[in-house]
Amino acid sequence: MFLNHTNDALSAAGDVHTAIFENESIRVLKVVVPAHYQVPMHWHPRNMIYVLAPGTFRFSFPNDPSKDVELALGQVLSGSKIEHAAENIGDTEVQLLVIEFKQNE
Repeated sequence: MFLNHTNDALSAAGDVHTAIFENESIRVLKVVVPAHYQVPMHWHPRNMIYVLAPGTFRFSFPNDPSKDVELALGQVLSGSKIEHAAENIGDTEVQLLVIEFKQNE
């Protein structure tokens, strides 16, 4: 389990997250979310995201309102340590490359 967190992305949502590289500094995940699929609540450390296949996600958070986000091909996003669920509310499969940073938590 990554960083001993109970809702780690691979533990909580391993059906859509695949670790493709890991060392002492980073872990790289390929994320493939089919159209209309709901990803359960999970967590990532500080990260960078590269959009491989675009689409629209609805992100839900434990104590905040949900937020719809349009993801464009080639878009790069940065994320902070936050627990969330995601739903692909579009009609296409979304693919992401997520680079998680293990240091400076």
